[in-house]
Amino acid sequence: RPAHRQGRAVIWDVEMCQALHVLHHRHGVIDVALLDLGDTVATVNAAAEVVIWSSRSGQRVRTISCATSGLLSVFLLDSCPQRDLLFAVVEDGVFVLNSTSGDVLHLLSSFPASTYGVALPQACDVVAVCRSDGWELWDVASGVALHKFRSASDCTFVAVG
Repeated sequence: RPAHRQGRAVIWDVEMCQALHVLHHRHGVIDVALLDLGDTVATVNAAAEVVIWSSRSGQRVRTISCATSGLLSVFLLDSCPQRDLLFAVVEDGVFVLNSTSGDVLHLLSSFPASTYGVALPQACDVVAVCRSDGWELWDVASGVALHKFRSASDCTFVAVG
């Protein structure tokens, strides 16, 4: 759970009700995502850094810098076979990151409107990006926009099933 003001996140043992590790950041923590069925944790801080941690040792594995000041949230493709992909939603787009190599694979950005979130179909071959002026469908492998759907109102994704 992020502790925004303190610049840290804490890994808890829920059954024992105790903190296992405190993950320290120089800047406030914005969001947290679990990777590899919980063996790895990804955090994102106010300096637009995605930090990958070992949940067993609490040690920092790597830091991925996203070159923007508007980092909002991090999402994990937890329903995909490619569990090493993260999506970092920023004000002006979505970074597709490889959490294993630390590479920024794509920046999905061709729009002037604000980005609110992403939705991933079961196959994880495309990603829908929710924007303030509609939504866009992107190919994950190539980083190419497939379709753009514009509307006068903000979009919202709702999980069904």
